[in-house]
Amino acid sequence: MTFGYATFVNAPFDEPGSRLLLEPGLRSFYVDGHCQFWATSPMSDGYYPWQPIRTGTLTAAQAQQLAADAGYDQWPAGRGDYTDGTQFDAPFTYLFDRDGKTSCAVACRPDAPAFVASMMTTMRDWHTTLYAQGTPVTTPMRARSVELLLNDPPYTVLPWPLATQVEAIEYDPSVSEYLGDAPLITDPADLVKLRQLRSDVLALPLVPPGPAPRFAVRQVLDGEGNLAKMRYRVFFRDTLPFENEHGLIALP
Repeated sequence: MTFGYATFVNAPFDEPGSRLLLEPGLRSFYVDGHCQFWATSPMSDGYYPWQPIRTGTLTAAQAQQLAADAGYDQWPAGRGDYTDGTQFDAPFTYLFDRDGKTSCAVACRPDAPAFVASMMTTMRDWHTTLYAQGTPVTTPMRARSVELLLNDPPYTVLPWPLATQVEAIEYDPSVSEYLGDAPLITDPADLVKLRQLRSDVLALPLVPPGPAPRFAVRQVLDGEGNLAKMRYRVFFRDTLPFENEHGLIALP
């Protein structure tokens, strides 16, 4: 990966297990040395954590304009941490390449170079443009389940489509979600089924405060061939070719 723009959050997301959805970045795009890009969904889409990651190729003109808008020639002088150190739970936005990174929180500190705040805003516009331009990836996926209690609120229940038992990918609350390591789904037939499940999820109404369609899955039969009774929340996402073995984006 040659260039990245990504917003990450330290605070836990909506519910246990759901941090998996944010591992590629709350709002992000990445470009490699061959002008291929990958982008997550803009947050203006209420379903953004569930939407597929998209990929595409920059035109020569786009690559040139992106470098200019990012002030890439000024990066060596502008790299640094321009957060104020008091907003631990706030989103942090990074611009980075192989040599280093620049970061701001909700806003950049007043002592940040003027071009840093400007390019953070411009990159947000690029993110929207690239997502609209791209097409969904067909990479492996990561998935995690969380067993629901009988007294949990009602959810729309969908059938679990994979032969793999849903409890086989169950979240272990004794292990920090921040470490990643959600199970990897690689079987082509399973990926087709999981993406169809995502399409079904995206057809459900949002339930405030969102962004989280309220659904659960139920395995028709458990591992012993009996009718399954438990419901599970499941979270799943596309992978990026440059995420590390834990499913995380390693910043320089």
